[in-house]
Amino acid sequence: MINPLIFLAMGANASNAAAGAGALLLLLMALLAAGLWLWSLIDVLKRPYHDNVEKFIWVFVIVSTFFLGTVLYIFLGRKKK
Repeated sequence: MINPLIFLAMGANASNAAAGAGALLLLLMALLAAGLWLWSLIDVLKRPYHDNVEKFIWVFVIVSTFFLGTVLYIFLGRKKK
């Protein structure tokens, strides 16, 4: 017969490993999001605009909405070279 305490201990280790892998994946996704955010902020500050109002609006949107602003800037705000 299987000892229930050993069975529970084995299950706890397996779920801890899964939780660790999930935490690592979450950390990698957060680092990717932060990197994209920083890249978009630097990109908007380095690009020439006809007026500074448009640049200020994009900086405000990127800083205030974090990831949503980054996605909006990448798809709508980046001008083709």
